[in-house]
Amino acid sequence: MNVNENDSVIISDSQVKVSKLFTNDSSNDNLINLSKTLSDSVNSVATAFNIPSSKVGVTSQDDAQSSVDMIEKQYLDSLIHNYLSIILNELHAKISDSIELELRLLTDFDNSKLIQQVIDLVGTGIVPADEAHTILVKKGVLNE
Repeated sequence: MNVNENDSVIISDSQVKVSKLFTNDSSNDNLINLSKTLSDSVNSVATAFNIPSSKVGVTSQDDAQSSVDMIEKQYLDSLIHNYLSIILNELHAKISDSIELELRLLTDFDNSKLIQQVIDLVGTGIVPADEAHTILVKKGVLNE
């Protein structure tokens, strides 16, 4: 082990197969090309879903979209505005204008955002506690 530590020559027994994965010469740049292809693919996927490529493993550097909440909001906004609105417009044109889309289940499926908003409004004194209770009952979060 000491001989192999700081040298490019390796000593092993006959049962171990050793081969180079990477060389610095330009004739063997398969790994470099593979790495570039994978990076381009990850960037394409990140662009398609409108999320920063650093959040899907291309680079380790942080960017302005550092919080999970910000990325989630950005992704949902992109999904709603870029895709769902087009589908909804198509359904209106081809079937009926009365078709509606309930986005609350997509954006706040467990009512946690609504509950937090009501707590914040009560905490700042904007909404009284009894009115907050009425809101939560009306939205189906609480039973009467």
